[in-house]
Amino acid sequence: MFNSYASVYGCALLAAGLVSLFDGLRAAQITFPTIDTVLLHLPLAAEGIGWALPAIIGAVIGYVYGSVKNKRM
Repeated sequence: MFNSYASVYGCALLAAGLVSLFDGLRAAQITFPTIDTVLLHLPLAAEGIGWALPAIIGAVIGYVYGSVKNKRM
């Protein structure tokens, strides 16, 4: 489906991981006010899956990067 571009998985994991990291820190009472404000505006953040949209965006960026990289070779 993604033409075996590893960048799709890497970018999606990076985006989801960053959101999840700050979500976990917030749950542990370690806050970063500016970042927390941004993350709380993500769709589905109230349900605990605010990482979904960043993961999709990361996957799209990874696909575009993989496609461009593949054309250069």
